[in-house]
Formats: sequence, C-alpha cells, structure tokens
Amino acid sequence: MPSNILVPVDTTYASTDWLKQPLAIATDLARRSGGTVHLISVVPDNLLKGSYPDVYSDNVAKEVRQRLDEIAKQYIPSDVTVKSEVRRGGICSEVLRAVREIGVNEIVIASHGPVLKDYLIGSNAGHIALHAPCSVHVIRDQVA
Repeated sequence: MPSNILVPVDTTYASTDWLKQPLAIATDLARRSGGTVHLISVVPDNLLKGSYPDVYSDNVAKEVRQRLDEIAKQYIPSDVTVKSEVRRGGICSEVLRAVREIGVNEIVIASHGPVLKDYLIGSNAGHIALHAPCSVHVIRDQVA
C-alpha cells in the first residue's frame, strides 16, 4: 500500500474541477495506508529565465504555494496528512526528482486526452509515467 502519494498540480488553470478525481484517489490511498499526500507544482524555467528578476520569481513561487494550500484545503480532508511544495525548473525533471527525494511510491496525475503535439513531443504525464521508479495512476481527460 503506497504511503507517499504524489499529485502534480498545474496551478495555472482557473478551475480546479479537474483535480477532484486525482485528489480523491490520492486521499483514499493515504487514508488506507496512513500515508501522506504530497502536492507539487513546478514553475517552469522558461517562464522565469532571463528577463525576470529574482524578486518576480520569488513572488510567483509564493503565489503558487498559496494556490496549493487553497487546493489542499478544498479537496483534502483534515484527517489526511498533506504536504505541498513548489519547485522551479523543468516540469518532468523536477517531478521525478521529487519522487526520488521524498520516496514516493505512487503518483496520481491528471492528463488530457492525446492531441497532435503529444504524438510529436509527448505529454508531461506520459514522460513521468515512462520514467518514474514507482507506480503511476494516470487519470485521462481531466485537464481541459
């Protein structure tokens, strides 16, 4: 039974409805194992590189952290342990790094259905599922 469940969260969507199912699954797994749900959001390098000062970068990270905390309060009951983290860098590489550092044994990730660009460059969920050293539960068609 997984005790460290990671849920990658993209905080750029206005609606959080797409998170209902992944967080319900993660919450159920954590309850059954007495484990922890880890929410992670990655602020991509390409959003911050070059033209923005560190102060802007810090403010973006702070806003993302607040959004993660709001999501945790909205979707994860108080009897489940939840931790949230904001990282900077490449989305897939930072999620996979967190998996190793935290000791994650289950990832629950939402993904949209494949579109043309996914066949050319792949999706984040697909890349994470391919390279993760643990089980990955991909919830399809949850992201608009």
